[in-house]
Amino acid sequence: MRPLVALVMCAWFAPYGAAAVDWPAVNAQLDEAVADAADQRRAAGVALVIVHAGEQRVAIAHGLADKRSGVRLTVDTPMPIGDASRLFTAALAMRAVDRKSLVLDAPIATDLSVGFSQDASAVTPRQLLTHHSGLAPNWLRGMFYQDGEADPLPEVLPLNYAPGELMNSSNLGYVVLGRLLQKAAGVSFESLLTTELLSPLGLAHTGTAVHARTARAHRKGKTLDPLMARDTPALGVIASAADLGRLLIALDAESPGVWLSRESRLAMVAPQNANNVWDVGNLVGLGWELVASPRPGVGLIATQSSTYPNFRAEVRWLPQHRLGVIALANWREAYEPLDDLVAQAIDMVLLQQRGITPREEDRPLPESVALPKGAEPTRFAARYATPLGIMEFAPEGQRFDVQFLGLDFRADPRPDGWWSLRFRFWGVLPISIDAISRVLIRPVLLGGRASMLAFAQDRYFLFGSKIESDAIDLESLTGTYVLSNPDALTKQLEIEQIELEVVDGVAALAYELPFILTIRPRVALAPLGGERYAVAGFGPNLGDAVRVVRGDRARIEYSGYVAEKVE
Repeated sequence: MRPLVALVMCAWFAPYGAAAVDWPAVNAQLDEAVADAADQRRAAGVALVIVHAGEQRVAIAHGLADKRSGVRLTVDTPMPIGDASRLFTAALAMRAVDRKSLVLDAPIATDLSVGFSQDASAVTPRQLLTHHSGLAPNWLRGMFYQDGEADPLPEVLPLNYAPGELMNSSNLGYVVLGRLLQKAAGVSFESLLTTELLSPLGLAHTGTAVHARTARAHRKGKTLDPLMARDTPALGVIASAADLGRLLIALDAESPGVWLSRESRLAMVAPQNANNVWDVGNLVGLGWELVASPRPGVGLIATQSSTYPNFRAEVRWLPQHRLGVIALANWREAYEPLDDLVAQAIDMVLLQQRGITPREEDRPLPESVALPKGAEPTRFAARYATPLGIMEFAPEGQRFDVQFLGLDFRADPRPDGWWSLRFRFWGVLPISIDAISRVLIRPVLLGGRASMLAFAQDRYFLFGSKIESDAIDLESLTGTYVLSNPDALTKQLEIEQIELEVVDGVAALAYELPFILTIRPRVALAPLGGERYAVAGFGPNLGDAVRVVRGDRARIEYSGYVAEKVE
C-alpha cells in the first residue's frame, strides 16, 4: 500500500508542488503595504502577523497606537478584537472536552444564573459553538460601555429559534458557553482564561481589561478611549497581533505539544453544519466561520472578522497550508484596507509555496450561479423582511423598482434567474456602484418558505423572508419615540429616536444611520399577541422580541432599550 499512497500524494500536490517561501521578500512587500494603509488620512495604526508551519514568519506594524500621545503601534500592542474573542472561548471549550469536563452533544445545565424565554433543554455546547442554539444574536443595551460597570444581561435570555434550526451568529450563545465553562471550573471566566490559556501559551499581551498599553480607538481621525465589552466570552478579549499568531500556532493540528489534542484541533476547523438547508451552504466550525475557496488548491479558509467599535480585526487560518494571517487596526474606517492586506498576504505565500494563482481583484460575478441545495425558484413578493429593514418590490416592465433603506434601486434580470441591483440616483437615474453591483438577489422557496437569497463573494446568504402578517392594531400608536436610556452603542450609531409607522397594514420601526448617505432602515414587526411583537421574518438576525406598551405615555421596549412616545 505504501507505493500507492505515495503515488496518490504526488498526484495531489503535483500542480501545486510545495516550494520554499522567500520570507524576506514577502516581508519587504507587505511592510510597504502596511505602511501605506497606516498612512491614509484617517488611519491610526496597523499590525500584520503571518504564522506558517508552527513559526512566526512576518511581524509588521506601522502607525500610532495613540495619535494624541504619539505612541507607536507594535505587533505586541493589545487592542479589542471583538468577535475574534470567540477563538479563545472555543479553545477553552475544546480543552474542557479533552479533560472530559464538557461533552459537546450533551444538553447544557439549566442552573447557569440565566433562564431562557422558551424551552432550551435541547441546547448543547456544540450548538452554542456553532451558533445553532436558537439564542438571539445580542442583548444590545449595555453591550459596550466606557465608564463604570456594565449593564448586566437580563435574567431571561431570548430564544428566537428552535435549537439546531439555523445558524444565527449569537454573542449570547458564547456568553452561555462561558458560564458553562466557568461553572465546570469553579472560577471566573477571566481566571479560567488566564490559567488555562494565556499562561500555558505565554500570551503576555492578552487579557480582558483596558490599561495604559492598550491601543486607543480612532474615529474620523479623532482619538477616543476604547469601549469595553460586557459579553467577555464573545467580544471582550483584548489581544495583540503577535499573541493571536501564537494562538494560531497552538491550534495548528500539526504543531507539537499537548496543550490541546490533535483531535480537538482538527474538530475546530471541520464543518459542523454541512446538511442544514437553512444555512444555504455557509459552513461553521467550532469557533470559526469556514469558507470553501473556489480557487483550486486553497481548500477551506477559517475566518474571524470583527467590527468592534472603532477597531478592526481580521484572522484567517488555512489549515491545509498551515498558514495564518492576522491584521489588527485601531481606527473605524480600516475594514477594507485590512481585508486587502490579509488577502494580499495569503496570495503571496500561496503563489510561492504552491504556485496557486492570486485572486482576481475586482473579479466579475459568475455568468451563471446555481441555486443552493433545497432552494426552488419563485416570483418576487411585494415585501421582504430583512435584518436591514423592509425590502419592497414594484414591477416596472421586465425590471423591478426596489425601495430599501430609504433609498431607490433598480433590479435587473439575468439569464440565470438571479437579479442584479443598481442604485437609482435621486430615485430616477440607475447607476452602478461597485459594492452593490457585486451582489445578486433571488426570490426562492426554501424549506417551503418564501425567502430572499443573496449571493456575494462566492457565498449564499439567507437575507430574509416574505412578510406574511400585518400589525394594523398599532395605527393609534404611530409617531416619534425618543430613547430614554441611550448607551455607548446608540451614541456610536447616533440613534436618538425611532419612528413607529404603519404603511399598507405593515407596522415598522424606522430610524436613521448617518453614513456616506443617510440610510433609513424600516424594521417590520410581526404580532405575537397582546403587547408582544417580534422583528418580522425568518432568517439570521431576525425574530428579536419587541414590546409595545400602551398607556398615557406609550413606549417601545427592544433588547434592553426603552423609547417613549413624544406627545
